[in-house]
Amino acid sequence: NETLVFRGAENYIGRESRLTVISCSKIQEYRVKGCHVFLAQISATKEDDKSEGKQVKDVPIVQDFPEVFPKNFPGLPPARPVEFQIDLIPGAAPVARVT
Repeated sequence: NETLVFRGAENYIGRESRLTVISCSKIQEYRVKGCHVFLAQISATKEDDKSEGKQVKDVPIVQDFPEVFPKNFPGLPPARPVEFQIDLIPGAAPVARVT
């Protein structure tokens, strides 16, 4: 969750509200109940992108475990006799669903 601070209207100055992503069906549900629905799309601009210019070596966890992240990789891993796979049962329902 991110905190969204409302500015511009006197009744919202200094008050904070949680910014939550909700589904389209939930929006429809609120509309049917007569609620006012406001949609916003927030995207980062080039000035806000702080990842530009960063490298893997700058990540703290990489610095803590240099033996796991060598500077020069010898190449691709060797071919394995058995490729990894998960056999699916046709028509079977997923084990878990995100709701």
